[in-house]
Amino acid sequence: HQWIASTQWNSRNEFDVNRNPNETRPALTLHLITQNLQWNRKQSVGANNQLLYGVQTLFQYNQANSPTGSRTIIPTYFKTEMGSYVVGTFVLPHFWTIDAGLRYDFQYMQAQKNYLKSRWEERNYNQNFNHFIIGETGVQWITQPKFTYHNFAANIGVQKEFPHDYTFKAQIQLAQRSPNV
Repeated sequence: HQWIASTQWNSRNEFDVNRNPNETRPALTLHLITQNLQWNRKQSVGANNQLLYGVQTLFQYNQANSPTGSRTIIPTYFKTEMGSYVVGTFVLPHFWTIDAGLRYDFQYMQAQKNYLKSRWEERNYNQNFNHFIIGETGVQWITQPKFTYHNFAANIGVQKEFPHDYTFKAQIQLAQRSPNV
């Protein structure tokens, strides 16, 4: 059994997008907290076969602020990910090996970002995304989209060992991936 836990705190100031050369405050401040917990287990099955399986969780919170009042590119968001996997290695007679794996990932993301009302309508966001609007501040819409993703991945591969250190390998893989912030 193997447990892996990690936590990361990032706090940074971005000065490169200030439009006023006399401005000393950062144009953007980011505070990112990530927590990850993973459990893995490797298990022998029979004489030469192995299974590796496990679960993983990730929690991430990013807070984006603009002390100068400029609009942020990176939104404030909260993300939760949970996944599980199993990988098997099966040794067959005559120097053949088969590897196969499956993985499922769940992701939930809630973001908050402000958009200029004029830009929102100019880009026709109002036709498809008005349900994201939760409020307004003067000339800006406050949006809060929520997304849920279910992703699957699978692979299978074969390997054949030949004399004189030659090896044949072939693999097929299918994977889905959620968009990232």
